[in-house]
Amino acid sequence: MELWAVQHTTSLTALEKGETSTVLAIMNAFGDIPPPMVIHKGKNVGKHWKDGAPFGLVLCASERINRDLFLEFGHHFVKYVKSEANLNNGLPHIIIMDNHYSHVFNLEFLNLMRSNNVHVFALPSHTTHWLQPIDRVPFGTFKRRWNEEMRMFTKNHAGRKLENKEFFRVFTPVWQKSMTAELAQSGFRTTGLFPVNVQAVPEEAFAPSKVSEHPEPTSASSQESGRKCLQIV
Repeated sequence: MELWAVQHTTSLTALEKGETSTVLAIMNAFGDIPPPMVIHKGKNVGKHWKDGAPFGLVLCASERINRDLFLEFGHHFVKYVKSEANLNNGLPHIIIMDNHYSHVFNLEFLNLMRSNNVHVFALPSHTTHWLQPIDRVPFGTFKRRWNEEMRMFTKNHAGRKLENKEFFRVFTPVWQKSMTAELAQSGFRTTGLFPVNVQAVPEEAFAPSKVSEHPEPTSASSQESGRKCLQIV
């Protein structure tokens, strides 16, 4: 059995001056990292958008991630796991992801996974920051290096935004340095998913929100908070 994790993130292409691009990434507990899917905003993929892209990457144009795009990503994933280099003697795969609507309310995607011996597990809301292996380690490194490279790009290009045709000049080296087998393995180990470690998530992660522990307001404070104006003295 192989354990996989899927995650998508949105990164500013040119810090505060640019549009956003979505990166759909996947990795397994052994450190295998297939080429990702990158989605730029737009109706069609530009002529030079693919320049400098990593081999095997899927590049798309859309205003946002949707069911059709995630289904396309599913086909990309299945093609990878069925390749000769990744045959595992017919053993099942488990894929872990968040419960974004394009994932869990996507019958075509779920049927595609089932027909290819892939079992889908959606993490509960508000748990991915503890249980999503890609988020815990590799994407943290990726985002930090991305921001560093974007600051350098902005500085060296008189503050202009990064265009889509230049995107992979920055993305490719950052991706190759950040998404490594060692960091992928560390992500699964940190979450306690592989090797299984029930102590990996600390007890405070299960504690109720501190907001729920606030005392009920008194009548005086309730009246005060209902005022249209309050002078601070």
